[in-house]
Amino acid sequence: FSWEDTDKKLLFENVSNAIRIENAFNADFSIMRRSLFCSLIPNITENKKISDDFGFFEIGKKFEKLAENKFTEVLNIAGFSYGKSFDFVKSSLSWFLQTVLPWIKFEISQWLESQFFHPNKAWKYIIDGKVVINFWYINPEIAQNFEFEDAKTILFEIDYEILKALYLANEWLFKEFSRFPGIPRELNFVFDKNKPIWEVIGLIASQSELIQDVDVVDIYEDESKIWQNKKSVTFSLFLQDLEKTITDKDAMEVQEKIIKNLAKEA
Repeated sequence: FSWEDTDKKLLFENVSNAIRIENAFNADFSIMRRSLFCSLIPNITENKKISDDFGFFEIGKKFEKLAENKFTEVLNIAGFSYGKSFDFVKSSLSWFLQTVLPWIKFEISQWLESQFFHPNKAWKYIIDGKVVINFWYINPEIAQNFEFEDAKTILFEIDYEILKALYLANEWLFKEFSRFPGIPRELNFVFDKNKPIWEVIGLIASQSELIQDVDVVDIYEDESKIWQNKKSVTFSLFLQDLEKTITDKDAMEVQEKIIKNLAKEA
């Protein structure tokens, strides 16, 4: 839900396409939301009092009136990052697409068509000519209306229906679980504070076909014990050969390769 005062702060000046609720139980919820940001953006104002580095996302529906007794009801994914860099958000969204649609190529270009966008600071992910994801720095006027910094706020919106259609169009292949035991390993690296962890996970996973799983065990930040603007990240790996029992020597070779190639990123 939303209400007119919130929508005006979001620069929805025209409410003619809004669906009104005749028996609203609260004056703050008088119309159906036309964007997920009607509920997400006010959260920035409250949470910046607690932290200078946070984010939220939501999967939900937005509603718009087309004509009398006709309206749209669209499921979307939307969210924001407050305090993170542009590169962090971009690499996180790229990781998301590569994880959900690993076989599909996408392109990124500029995008300038919404009241939410900061002029010249908006981009879109395109697959087969369709816009799947938008992400942008928030319009300074909206940030001022809600009393937070526009330079720290990046919003994103994912078209759920297009994403689902692309996902379901793939021909999935299934294979047996390995009958041979695997070997767990843990590795620790120190990276720049703004280095996206998902990017590092992708780098680790690409080092060998024996790597079946990569997870984050711990993230530690302490300027007095590691370095300024650095973070210590511990990863757990599971190594397994699908054809034979993996040996300690095999695991050590993979481990050394990861350490050598990720030293450039640390």
